[in-house]
Amino acid sequence: MPELTITAIARLARVSPSTLRYYEKIGILPPARRVGGRRRYDLSTLKQLEFITYTKQAGFSLRQIQGLQEGASRGKAPARLWRDLVVEKAGELDQILFRVHRAQRHLATLARCRCRNLAECVDLLATK
Repeated sequence: MPELTITAIARLARVSPSTLRYYEKIGILPPARRVGGRRRYDLSTLKQLEFITYTKQAGFSLRQIQGLQEGASRGKAPARLWRDLVVEKAGELDQILFRVHRAQRHLATLARCRCRNLAECVDLLATK
């Protein structure tokens, strides 16, 4: 199996070499094999990075991704792990949506402002 340098795998995965080092440091990626003190990665690492990227894009934190990996390594069924994570993430997204809608309402109120000075705005907004 071909081995890739940190620069090569970072380029293929569209991440920085420092991201790879960080992922190794926190344990989300296993330590790379070293050849002459330099990191060498096989293609399975690229698959792991694709998985990490996909789950990050779905909104999962590195802590959540690491928890999923640890649970799977302890023999827990991935389907169960995903269900638990999805429920947690759905709750987080509901909270985000609530804050977004509240912010939109506030922006709509501010857009209708006809106040002559900020003191009037403060009085107006205090009644909302």
